Amino acid sequence: LLFNAVQYRRTELWFPAGPTRLPRPPAFALQTMARNCLDTIVDCELTAPDLPALQRPSKDHPAPGKALMVLATRSLDGKQLSLIVINRNVSQSLTTRIEWSGFRAGSKARLTCLTGPDLYDRNDGCTSLNDLRVKPIEREQVANLTDVMLTFPPASLTSLVLTGR
Repeated sequence: LLFNAVQYRRTELWFPAGPTRLPRPPAFALQTMARNCLDTIVDCELTAPDLPALQRPSKDHPAPGKALMVLATRSLDGKQLSLIVINRNVSQSLTTRIEWSGFRAGSKARLTCLTGPDLYDRNDGCTSLNDLRVKPIEREQVANLTDVMLTFPPASLTSLVLTGR
């Protein structure tokens, strides 16, 4: 979702619907990244399955890579840790435990997940925010001091923001 956003021209990130302008999915992806990327990038390790091999006509194409991609950032004061995870697998959800060190999380975290029922849906034909099929869903997530277990829907962009103790 995020990487597709750069393919849109600025005028295509929103589309008119009566008196309001409604965001397309890439606008939500950029908004999620802008709101949840903090000040400093943090080193992180990711253990994730590889994407299924693709049928390719040539050997010159690279392997698909890992199914999950992650970006970890923290605030300058060290009171927040943000994880942004992209599930590149378009057909199945992936469940994984995320662990961190050097940060003591509170019991609640803010989770935002951007996904939809159709990988190619652009929210065309929607007339209000309630009609949007691809939109971010926000909720509280219970977290432990040093880890959390999460399930990432297929073709999703998920942000988890933890506040320290």
